[in-house]
Amino acid sequence: MNIYVINKSTVLKDAQIQRWLPAFDVFADHVREWWPRSVSIVWCPRDKEPELAWKLVFADKSDEAGDLGYHDFTPDGRPISYIFAADAKKFGASPTVTATHEIAEMIADPWISENFQITDTRFFAKEICDPCEADEFAYSIKAGGFPAIKVSDFVLPKWFIPGSTGQFDRNKKIDEPL
Repeated sequence: MNIYVINKSTVLKDAQIQRWLPAFDVFADHVREWWPRSVSIVWCPRDKEPELAWKLVFADKSDEAGDLGYHDFTPDGRPISYIFAADAKKFGASPTVTATHEIAEMIADPWISENFQITDTRFFAKEICDPCEADEFAYSIKAGGFPAIKVSDFVLPKWFIPGSTGQFDRNKKIDEPL
């Protein structure tokens, strides 16, 4: 499946986002090691936006107060994510960390419908970047001959298992499950 990257932001240039794509591909490989789903990250000019496709859209301002990005699905059921570049800039956050957060969660749970049942009454949504979503937990990827970018950390399946031990996130920043 392709995730089409579309720039509708006025604060980011197409060329800037295109330079990030090789690192986004490497990041998607990291996520797929733990959350297997075949996806490719593909640049898409704004005037060639496919109607029926998975999309990662860079925009300026969020329509959800306080959100720098989120994922959803279209009325026809296609996964779509938004990254709000002007808001990220305003709050000093990294748009590449937000974008990779959304890419990871599209890979792990494209239709935002999966969860882990921990007890008879306790459930966790399969939001694999939320437990470690701060920019301070990000790591760098250099790819395609371009400067390194910051990308989101994400939890591994073991994070959702009560009482488990070992590595819980890609960057080894979390020391216990849940």
